[in-house]
Amino acid sequence: MHSYTFNSKTEQFERGIPNQPWGRIGLFVLVVVCLGVAGWEMYWRGQGYEPSYDGTESSWAEFRAKAQHAGPEYTIMVGSSRALFDVDMPTWRQEMGNEHLIQLSKEGTGALPVLRDIIEKTDFSGTLVVSVTPGLFFAKGRLHDEWAETLVKYYHKWSPAQKMEHQANLLVEPVFAFAEKGELNLAYLLPRLPLPNRPDVLFEADGVPKLSNGTRERQAKMWNKVATDSAYALRARRIWLGFASRNGPLMRADAYAASTDETMSGKFKPPPPHVLMTQGEKDSFFMQIRTWADTFRKRGGQMIFIRPPSSGMLLELEKVAFPRAETWDVLLERTGVPGVHFEDYPELQGFELPEWSHLRAEHSPPFTRALARIVKEKLKE
Repeated sequence: MHSYTFNSKTEQFERGIPNQPWGRIGLFVLVVVCLGVAGWEMYWRGQGYEPSYDGTESSWAEFRAKAQHAGPEYTIMVGSSRALFDVDMPTWRQEMGNEHLIQLSKEGTGALPVLRDIIEKTDFSGTLVVSVTPGLFFAKGRLHDEWAETLVKYYHKWSPAQKMEHQANLLVEPVFAFAEKGELNLAYLLPRLPLPNRPDVLFEADGVPKLSNGTRERQAKMWNKVATDSAYALRARRIWLGFASRNGPLMRADAYAASTDETMSGKFKPPPPHVLMTQGEKDSFFMQIRTWADTFRKRGGQMIFIRPPSSGMLLELEKVAFPRAETWDVLLERTGVPGVHFEDYPELQGFELPEWSHLRAEHSPPFTRALARIVKEKLKE
């Protein structure tokens, strides 16, 4: 029997190529792929998506690498998403008269693991701006610190293959809207098909929906839909308060919804014990930050804390869960580091936060202008 892979006469393996119009077939496949990509791109652009840089681990590692040998003229920002949304980097540079700014904040992460990494693993002696989000800064044993630790470890083990993948992504991300890794990848879309839950199914916290588009230097600009679609903004608000209303890592969907509704009505529950620090833990917490701050000051660096705005019921919840007199005020007193709290300055108030936690894009520059001027004066004192 004749075989396409073995020639019994010559006893040599051969793979015969059928006689087909391969040029036309290849052209047809190329046309189909291009039409499919174009259709997929047009669909998502029609949903309001646009080309954006992803805030991946490699993106963070790229700028952490820049910080490794940053000179004293640099400012490095660490924190969570409020620093990414609220600080407009071009405006900051203009007000400070200094182009050297590196943004190392990351959504949903704690500032302290990154702060420690900069102080202990570099000889940086410039300015450190540390953004404080109460629930991510003053709570203990939460995932936000683990996620920040993961970022730090990722940078220190950043492989050549990961660097090459990052460079390839940078070619695609500013061109195609569907290249976004956040909401538009298959792993995210499949679990969100409108299928009913099985009885008694347990699930983790809701995933945060798309809130921003990212720039090349890791600044987040609020997605227009968040600012203009009240239902979409309400979805994000429910998630913020839902985080606080959870009584465990897994909950039934109906119990989670009922608990979130109760919190949304203004019935704030005290944080569970595993979130709150004991007095001894508080003393150790503030002492550790003081130690890092002293180390940084001794080598000529300047550090300052900033508390970006929040609003609505999220602000009220933060005041209940993490009273300023027991958190922010103690932080400044125990560490000797200056701070800028938005409630202390009229010029840092009156800006719109559609989902209570982040500034809309057009309000970021004027807020940053006012903040930069205050920070500049504080650092002179």
